[in-house]
Amino acid sequence: MSALGGALTRRERAAYGVGSLGNNLVYGLMTTYLLVFYTDVFALPAAAVGTIFLVARIWDAADDPVVGFVVDNTHSRWGRFRPYLLFGPFAMGLIVVLVFAAPDLSPTARIVWAFATYLAWGIAFTFIDVPFWSLSAALTQDVRERSVLITFARTVATASIVTISVAALPLVDALGGGDDRQGWRLTAVVVAVVAVVATLLCFAGVREREPVAGRQRTRPHDVVALFRTNRPLLRVLLSMFVSDALLALKIALVYFYLRYNHDAEDLIPAFLGLYAVATIGGSLATPRLAGRFGKRQVAIAAAAGTAATSFALFAAGYGGLVPLLVLGALGGVADGLGDVSRTSMLADTVDYGQWTTGKRQEGIVFATNIFKTKVASAVAGATAAFTLAAVGYVANATQTVSTLNGLHAVFTLVPGFLGVLAVLPLLRYDLSERRHAELMAEIA
Repeated sequence: MSALGGALTRRERAAYGVGSLGNNLVYGLMTTYLLVFYTDVFALPAAAVGTIFLVARIWDAADDPVVGFVVDNTHSRWGRFRPYLLFGPFAMGLIVVLVFAAPDLSPTARIVWAFATYLAWGIAFTFIDVPFWSLSAALTQDVRERSVLITFARTVATASIVTISVAALPLVDALGGGDDRQGWRLTAVVVAVVAVVATLLCFAGVREREPVAGRQRTRPHDVVALFRTNRPLLRVLLSMFVSDALLALKIALVYFYLRYNHDAEDLIPAFLGLYAVATIGGSLATPRLAGRFGKRQVAIAAAAGTAATSFALFAAGYGGLVPLLVLGALGGVADGLGDVSRTSMLADTVDYGQWTTGKRQEGIVFATNIFKTKVASAVAGATAAFTLAAVGYVANATQTVSTLNGLHAVFTLVPGFLGVLAVLPLLRYDLSERRHAELMAEIA
C-alpha cells in the first residue's frame, strides 16, 4: 500500500484505467452516435434534437456543482469518492439502454422520451464521473505519479471513446440483422454491461488516501473562496471548455461529414481508428514533453496544432481522402497532447486551492470540470444539430452542394477558430511545475 505522496501499485493504476474504460465507452457512444441515432433511426427532426441537447445538458450541468458539494462532504467506510462507483453504475447502465430503446411512439412522444432519458442519463453519469476523476487528486499528491496516472486514464479514455466509435456501426449491423432499431438497442445493452462491470472493478481496486490537512467539511462559502482565489483553475477550465466544445462538435459531425462530403461511410471506422492511434500517441508522449517543456507549453502547442490542422483541412476541400486522413491524424496527436496536459494541470489546481484556502476540494474542482464539459457538449451538440437543419440536411438522402459546403465549413473553420481561442487563457496560466513544488512543500 502506497503512501499519499508515493507511488501507486500496478493494481491501482490498472483499476483506475478500467474505470476510465467503463465511463468512456458510454460517453463515446453518446457523443459520437446519439445525433445519428436520433435523426436517422428514431426519426426526430434535427432542430428538435438541437433543442434537446441544449436544454437537457445545460439543465443537467446545473447539478454538477451540487454533486461536487455532496461528494466533498461524503463520509463512508469506503471513503468520499468510492461509494459512488459502487452504487452509481447500475442506474447509469439502465438509463443508457432506455436512451437507445427507440419505442414505437407518436412524433411528440418520441421527443418527450428522448428529452427525459437523455436528461436522466446526464444526471446518472455525473454521479459517477465526478467521483471518478476526483480520485486522481486523492490517490497521490506526488506530481509525477499523478501525471502518469492521469496520462494512463486519459489514454484509456481516448482509446475507449474511439473504440466504441469504430465498433458501434459494425456491432449494430451484426446484432440487428438488418433492423437498425434492434441493433442499437442491443449495442446499448452490451456497452452498459461492460461499463457497469468496469466501474465495479475500479471501486474494488483503488483506495483513497485522504491528506490530513484536507479532512474538513466543505461549506458554500468555501466554494466561493476557491473560485475567487484560484485563478489557475479558472484559466485552465476556460481553455478546456473551448477545447471540449471543439472536439464535441467534430465528433458530432464526423459521421455526416465522411458519409456525405467524402462518400466514405465505409471508412468511418478506419478514420476513427487512425485518429485513435494518433491521439493515444499524443497522450503517451505528454509526460515526457511536459517534463521537458512544461505542461502549459505543451497545452498551448496542442491547441495551436488543432487550429492549424483544422484550417488546413478547410483549405484542402473535400475532394480527396489523403488530406483528410493525414490532417485527421495530426489533429489527433494534438488532441491527445492537449487532453492529458490540461487534465494534469487541473489536478494541480486542487493543490493550489488547498494552499490558498486550507481545504482540499477535489469534488468541487472536478464537478466544475464536468459542468464545463457538459455545457461545452450542449453548445457543440446543439450547434451540430442546428447546423444540419440550417444547411438543409435530409436524412438518408443525397445532399445538395450548399448542404455539403455548409458541413465542410462548420467541420473545419469553426474548430480552427476555437483552437485559437483555447490558447488565450493558457497564456496567463502561471502555476508552473516549479511553483507547484514550492507550494506543496509549504502544505507539507
